[in-house]
This record gives sequence, C-alpha cells and structure tokens, in this order.
Amino acid sequence: LLSTDGSGMQTLVDHPADERLIGWVPGTEDLLFSSDRSGGQDLWAIRVSPGGNVDDIRPLRRGIGELNPMGFTEDGSLFYYNSTLQRNHSIAPFDESTGTFALEEAEPIFIRGSNQRPSWSPDGEHLAFVERGHNREEILHVLQVRTVEERPLAEGIQPATTGAPTWFPDGRSLLVLGKEKDPERPEGSIPAVVYRVDLTTGNAEPLFQIPGTGVVGPRSWWAQIGLLATAQAEGVILMYDGRLYIHDLRTDQEEEIFRHSDLAAEVLALSPDGSELAFGISDPSTLPPGAIHPIRLNEGGRIMVIPAEGGEPREVLRLQEPCAVTDVAWSSDGRYLFFEQRDDRGIAIM
Repeated sequence: LLSTDGSGMQTLVDHPADERLIGWVPGTEDLLFSSDRSGGQDLWAIRVSPGGNVDDIRPLRRGIGELNPMGFTEDGSLFYYNSTLQRNHSIAPFDESTGTFALEEAEPIFIRGSNQRPSWSPDGEHLAFVERGHNREEILHVLQVRTVEERPLAEGIQPATTGAPTWFPDGRSLLVLGKEKDPERPEGSIPAVVYRVDLTTGNAEPLFQIPGTGVVGPRSWWAQIGLLATAQAEGVILMYDGRLYIHDLRTDQEEEIFRHSDLAAEVLALSPDGSELAFGISDPSTLPPGAIHPIRLNEGGRIMVIPAEGGEPREVLRLQEPCAVTDVAWSSDGRYLFFEQRDDRGIAIM
C-alpha cells in the first residue's frame, strides 16, 4: 500500500505463494487478490482499514483458474475472463510409406498439467517436452517411452516459449534455448542462452549466449530463434535475426550459411545423414497490415533445402493457399519432408 503522495509504503500481504493483485471492491475496504497458497488458484480478500491496518484475510472462491480481471461495476461485481491453455500430447504409430496414423492406438504421454513442444530422441527411446504448470511456469521434462518413467530436467532454467528442445546426435543430452531463473531481475533483461542438458544428471551446462538478447524490448530472450546440433555435435546450427549460421563449440566462432530477412524460426530440420538442412522463408506480403513477422510459414512461404555446410539453396515447396506451416521433419531415409499444416479445415500432416 502506498499513499497517493508517494509516502507511507507498507506491505499488505507477505507470502511465498504465487499471488496477483485484483483490485479494490467499490464502496468497501476489501482488497482482492489471487493466490495458489492452497495448491490451486483461488480468489482471496483482505480488509484494509483507512489507517492501513490489515485483517480478515479470507478465501472467497476456490478454483478460479488463470483469472484475468476486467474491472468492477459500481455494485461491486467483478468481471473477468479465464485463459485456458491445456495441451496433452499422445503417441500414435505412423506409417511413413502411406502417411497415415493409427489414431485408435494413441496413448497420452502425460496426464498432469499441460505439456507441449515434444521432441523425439534419435533412438526413439525418449521424448522431451515442456510442462506448463498452473502458475505458467514452464519446466523441461523427459519421458522414457518403454518404462513410461517421466522426470523433470534443468529446473533452474526457463525454456524458450517457442520451438521444441532438440537432441544431440548421441541422444545423451538435449540442446535447449532458455534463460536463467532469476526473480531479482526483470524478465526481459535476462539474456537467451544455449544450454546442453545432460539426460543422466539433469544438469544444464551453458554453451553460449545469443547476441543481442537480454535487453527489454524487441530483442527479448524468446525472440525468433531456431537451433539444432550439427551431425558431429561439434557445433550448433542457429536461425536468428535473418541469418542461418553455425556456432562452432570448439572455437566459439560463427560461419554463416544463408541470409534472408524473412526466415521462419519454427521451420528448421537436419536430414538424417546430416548433409542437408531444410528451412523456411515466410512471405510478409500476405500478412494483415500491422501483423508481426511470423515464426512459421504462411501463404506464399517457401520450404527450402540447402547443404548443411552452406551452398546454393533450392526451393522444394511454395504454399499457394492461406495456412500456417510448422514442424518440418525428414523421413528416416532422407527422401521426403513432412510438415504440419493448419488452415480453416483443421490440422493436417503433409
């Protein structure tokens, strides 16, 4: 609580739970806030007297979810909306030769919370994914498919909100873009770092920082960044700031492969033999006025293939209708590319 003349600041609620101010109830001394101190998100009230004394702390409604307040009416009614983002991925057999799924055999990979951005290990024994908790915290997890054993990894870092974690070729560690969790620093000021996360220990080893991140503004840590390990695990392939390049982990030097202002960070895949790189170039002319450049492909976007060491790229597909394309993947023999396409008819694997 702070006086309107800037004096007399005092603490009203001091609790280690994740809590958020909602507002004053008109015509009363009640101040509302949300709290997960009981395990779920609930609506609480405290009574604040004119002298700043606090009493009568009490829960008003349990299980409010991700409440986003819209304001009070004069009679004290609170209007709000809930933002629900609940995803649960499943594993289903897929026939590469026919492009069909056995959806009747699909099994969910995780039943707690919301999980997203899954990524298979090279041997198919593990599945990495990101869990989004009720307080919006995101934690990297790995699932051992045969034993259905699941555990968190690198809990001291916050994974990027775009793109899936990827694997080093030996399947023993993950390549993860993220930031250090530091409640003492503004979120936008923490730089984006590329980590190697060891599957056995769960520890995250920082490899290098992404240039230009760690400042408040458009160059925030979650900016449009795609990354993959090279075939020999000696470098990291990055797509960032209109550049496609390799960061050599032995020398800490960079080598540019390709440059284009409209690279789409969620379209990036290395062929099984490591010789070719598939990537995407978006078409900004088909975006609505004022829209932000997408991290996926839209109408007019192109899927390209280039030698992994650099060279002349070739176009393999140009999108001819309104849609959004992400998650490009090579077939196991390296002869085909699969991708996810969303349009007004739904989602399809092409």
